[in-house]
Amino acid sequence: MGASLLAAALADAAPQVVRYVPAHSIDIEYRAAGHAETTEAELWVSTDAGRSWQQTETERVGRTTLRYTAPADGRYDFYLVLRNEAGTSAAAPEPGATPTVSVIADTVPPLFQAHSAQPELADDGALTVLIHATIVEENLSADAIRVFYRASDAEWTDGGVAARSDGGLSWTPPKAVGKSVDLRLVATDLAGNRTTSDLSQVSLPTSSRDAAEKAAATQPAVGPWPASIEPVGPPMAAAVTPLAVEPVGPVAETQPASPEPTTQAAAPDPQNLRKLAARFMGEGRYALAVARLEEAVEVAPGDADVLVELGSALYRLARYNDSDQRFQSALDLAPDHPGAIEGLALVAATQKRYPQAREHLRHLLRLRPESGSVWLRVGDIEHRLGNEAEALDAWERVLTARETDADVRRQAQRRLDYFGRARERAGP
Repeated sequence: MGASLLAAALADAAPQVVRYVPAHSIDIEYRAAGHAETTEAELWVSTDAGRSWQQTETERVGRTTLRYTAPADGRYDFYLVLRNEAGTSAAAPEPGATPTVSVIADTVPPLFQAHSAQPELADDGALTVLIHATIVEENLSADAIRVFYRASDAEWTDGGVAARSDGGLSWTPPKAVGKSVDLRLVATDLAGNRTTSDLSQVSLPTSSRDAAEKAAATQPAVGPWPASIEPVGPPMAAAVTPLAVEPVGPVAETQPASPEPTTQAAAPDPQNLRKLAARFMGEGRYALAVARLEEAVEVAPGDADVLVELGSALYRLARYNDSDQRFQSALDLAPDHPGAIEGLALVAATQKRYPQAREHLRHLLRLRPESGSVWLRVGDIEHRLGNEAEALDAWERVLTARETDADVRRQAQRRLDYFGRARERAGP
């Protein structure tokens, strides 16, 4: 009879392998040893690293596949017991039992944003692009960030993997890359979730003289806030094998940007100039947006909204001092202009003038005390200043603020989960 007993096993998997899935529906496929037939399959689950086990309800979605619906993201250890008229494969799991398989459900894309690119040309002519970026993701592998490039409105070309280094990323461009390109970085976590971040019109030198001139042409990423929060520990389970690796292909934008109209650009109406500039901003053509907005400022020098829009466009061109001046001019005209205050805080944070950024954000909080996005930024700045308790308090306020969308709440919760755990590990 003993030879007829079943041995539970996952198809094509070994015990203790941790699998990652980008969903809460987890399919467990199994097989019995030899040619034994099963009549029943019991699934036990643990959410506390095997210290306790609970038999769980499942849905049979195939002859040898069970589906478990996880209540939330996180790690789930499973223990499978097969049974037929000959007997069972094992007894119910005891505390500490080795799981049949372990799964991490991760449905949240990485928190990832590229801020700027700094090309470096070595004496031997080798070109490296250093990319300052924010990366917060526990389940990110070492080669999970790929770089795609294009010139003008061409299709994206896969430029290979960006290596992770202190403070950002390092990328070696292929020899075929031109002198000025757009970059698209794709971060993919072990579950297959993706986040993209773009850098526009990055200048790649071909000589030592070009290398000295490259800084003025590098572009920051298009994003609402460069949080610059880095993980304080190694990524969780970074060496495990993912459940499935989906290849990262080029994310091509097949519709090219429309050409610049010549009639509206010279129009004296500042509203027309602003609309045109907004279109250029959406296409990533920031220099053209700046030109149109500067014309609008000449026509309407007392319009604080135009000055704020010009400051934002200048920021995208990494002209931070000019951007700061435009935001300040708008604030002089309208002392409580939220866009001007937010812009001044953004420039100060980018230039690592964190105390000034905090003062601007406190001003903004007096105007918008229920804004979750403002509280999120306050927490980020307090974190950069080393005020961990104040940072956690601010991120917690995001969860209760009335003016908060789901994405901002999710970002705040990820910060609380990660940095709250870091503080607990550090102890009192």
